[in-house]
Amino acid sequence: MQVIQVLLYILTATIALGIIVCSIAFVTALKSGDTERASNLIGKAAIALAFTFAILVTMLFLIHYFKI
Repeated sequence: MQVIQVLLYILTATIALGIIVCSIAFVTALKSGDTERASNLIGKAAIALAFTFAILVTMLFLIHYFKI
């Protein structure tokens, strides 16, 4: 149980850090006037966030279902 909780905390921290880094990159791209790069960043960030969220939900389901 402890190992799974640590993995969940690491995954949650990774999601938060990814959101912060992507926000900084997005603001930087918009300030430089490069809307194509900003659009590309948003698209890739949305895909990455969806995948990490799917992993998080899967882990939570496995913890709940198997009572790990």
